[in-house]
Amino acid sequence: MIMRRSWLLAGCLLAWLTPASASPPAETFTHASLIAETRSVQPGKPLSVALRLESKDGWHTYWRYPGDTGLATKIAWRLPNGFRAGDIEWPAPERIEIGPAANYGYHGEVLLLTKIDVPAAASALKTVTLNAQADWLACEKICVPESATLTLTLPVSDAAPEKDARWQEKFSAARRQIPVPAPWPATFGVHGDVLALSLPATASDGAQNILFFPHEYGAIDNAAPQAFGLHRDRAVLKMTRGEMMTEQVKHLAGTVVMVFKSGGGTVLKSFDITASRNDRTL
Repeated sequence: MIMRRSWLLAGCLLAWLTPASASPPAETFTHASLIAETRSVQPGKPLSVALRLESKDGWHTYWRYPGDTGLATKIAWRLPNGFRAGDIEWPAPERIEIGPAANYGYHGEVLLLTKIDVPAAASALKTVTLNAQADWLACEKICVPESATLTLTLPVSDAAPEKDARWQEKFSAARRQIPVPAPWPATFGVHGDVLALSLPATASDGAQNILFFPHEYGAIDNAAPQAFGLHRDRAVLKMTRGEMMTEQVKHLAGTVVMVFKSGGGTVLKSFDITASRNDRTL
């Protein structure tokens, strides 16, 4: 597995160095902007902002753990004194299969939300300017490193801020895609090359499928299929263990995405888990 991982990384690096991507392209493949949920900043109250990435058809950007190849999007903030930016609130990703590799990321539009803590001392200001340096990797058949220096200026008001109608639904939709901590326990076991993740059957009641996205490299073979089924009173997802999944590993962290039918479409529910090891899971 180590050799396979190295080959995939080398292939991605080689794609960067092809003539099509050796110099900055005349156009970018992902448009970036910085948007705020509200039209103003209230001193002492947190502000929700988002890096909005809009990829061209066929192109994608990456999740917190990109899978076999790729790089996670990064944001470096430069804020006024006393302001503090939290971590990116990552929406659940999609699985992107390219050749023998499986990556985790986003096609089309994605909002990466961040909470900005606003100090009470901001009442002395008339406006606030937020600066962000965003860096991401845009990929299709080749990968192109892209970046943007973004600025957002908002007025300061002691009144409760009004939602920005342009972005209100997009922020609401983005929050629905952010995994929540699982309210139920999970366990996992390793049997040869099989890693079995076990959840209470009630946790997945009515789910058509379950997918698991690890938070770290080497937990599972990203490109291998995942098989979901019911076993006694448990919902079990069988995967291929990764090269770092040794006997010493006692916990498995990741995001579980459940797929439910709804009308003529599907609804996704996602949960962050830290499963405890129990090799008698099955």
